Amino acid sequence: DGDWGALTTGDQVRMRASMDEFRLGWLEPLFTARTNYRDQPLKIQMAAGAVLAHRDLNLRAGTTDGTKTQNVDLGGDVAYAAMRLRATWRTVGVELDYAISPGLVLGGDFEDVQHDLEVRGTYNVPLYDVTFFAGYRWSQLHAEGSAGALGYDADLVVDRFQFGASLVF
Repeated sequence: DGDWGALTTGDQVRMRASMDEFRLGWLEPLFTARTNYRDQPLKIQMAAGAVLAHRDLNLRAGTTDGTKTQNVDLGGDVAYAAMRLRATWRTVGVELDYAISPGLVLGGDFEDVQHDLEVRGTYNVPLYDVTFFAGYRWSQLHAEGSAGALGYDADLVVDRFQFGASLVF
């Protein structure tokens, strides 16, 4: 049976997803190399650690003619092993973060192996602990569960450009 709640096999469907995620992580420096580029210090670092992520994911689907809709809210906590590569030169940097969870689910709907990859360019404001960033994030998530009488088993890929600021203290 390929039906999904109010949506049936053969329906033309549009789906929107929104996710709030809160992450707490710790990365321990493993390697640092220093050199010069254009007479300015260039630093390359590698770190490894862990990340705990809490996610609230909302899936909103409906037929293209607007006659049928189906909504599902997913949530849960997942622990990841994480690594970071970072290169900084003057006030700019490039970061690559990768995290993998081999099914370390602490509760909720998310299951199985999950991946999270981020690539960012950064700019540190001189004399302040503020960093602006722009980058790309790709996450692969697997969720399984039920919402009322509606069961679901979803393999999801979330990929987007991201922009923001971080405050370090």
